[in-house]
Amino acid sequence: MAGMIDSTYRMVVMQPTNYCNANCSYCYLPNRRDTAHMQPAVAQAIARDIEEQGEPVTVLWHSGEPTSVGTRVMRQLLDPFENGRGQGLVRHHIQTNATLIGDGWCRLFDEYAFEIGVSLDGPAWLCTERVNWAGRPIHAQAVEGIRRLMDAGLNPYAICVVPPSSTGRGVELLTYFDDLGLEAVAFNLEASLGISTTRSVPADEAARRFWTDVLTWCRAHPDRIRVRELLQAAAFVQRTMDKPREPMPTVGRDGTVVLASPELAGLRAPVYNDFRAGNVLEEPLTAIIGRQHELGYIAEFEKGLEACRATCGFWEFCHGGFAAMRYAEHGRMDTTRTQWCTAARIELARALADQLDGDTTSRTAQAFIPLMERTS
Repeated sequence: MAGMIDSTYRMVVMQPTNYCNANCSYCYLPNRRDTAHMQPAVAQAIARDIEEQGEPVTVLWHSGEPTSVGTRVMRQLLDPFENGRGQGLVRHHIQTNATLIGDGWCRLFDEYAFEIGVSLDGPAWLCTERVNWAGRPIHAQAVEGIRRLMDAGLNPYAICVVPPSSTGRGVELLTYFDDLGLEAVAFNLEASLGISTTRSVPADEAARRFWTDVLTWCRAHPDRIRVRELLQAAAFVQRTMDKPREPMPTVGRDGTVVLASPELAGLRAPVYNDFRAGNVLEEPLTAIIGRQHELGYIAEFEKGLEACRATCGFWEFCHGGFAAMRYAEHGRMDTTRTQWCTAARIELARALADQLDGDTTSRTAQAFIPLMERTS
């Protein structure tokens, strides 16, 4: 079982605040009205740990709405990472709803060389669940934020939640994001997750139809918008996923660390000690990760990963899915297939196999022949 989850990290999720100025109906995050923010000491501890580890790390600013802390606080949190960034050890990334973007944020993102993901679920009439606390849509502000970023020479990409009602709109979504001038999109098929426990994962056939439409559009427009999930499929082709999983540390505003899935942060689960793995103000992040196998939920998760590898023909493509999805659907971590991994991973693989049916010469087809055999 040892080695299923890596002892080093290449990404750390930083949660500068739980607060979000939006109140999207499907959001899985708890405590979104808590306006307290991370103190520089937490950022200093992580920056120091990255330098001591000596491996390049993506620092993903996430949770709530990161830009709600303001540029002054964010600069205080970013400055400790500057030495590591100068050494090529740190790359900043942010997930934002873009509604608070102004010139100050554009300058900050440019100065610190951020990659920027913007949550946007398509045209306005498909974004009715993305609202503020007064219940008013935030789509127009998000699009304005995207335009400000693009006018500043920055290149945001879209992060699009796909509920069951949107699975027949793959072409429409891609066309919309392409018309906005975005270069890439990430599609997150909706799931029951975190505190959002009443949502539905798209049915298998609907998911297959969605991925088929996405693949068909992308093959017809090879030089246009990139799709994250297809890039991940390319990683399968290149066998780059045959390595231990990321420990995926998430650092809360008070320094508390959760491992395996950011979506577990802030959840109440007494049997798992609320998924808390430690605190970076008390010990280095590498030390917390180093004893991860002592944590009950990580030990369970590794058992589940072993079972997936032993029983699922799609293991190399999916690599075991996400811990938070297992917990949301089964209440445990030592289970195997979830509805989400079927819709978001297996049906994508099957759609790819369908597209490549009859092609036995290309490198892509050769890599996916095992999937073709499993789906025939």
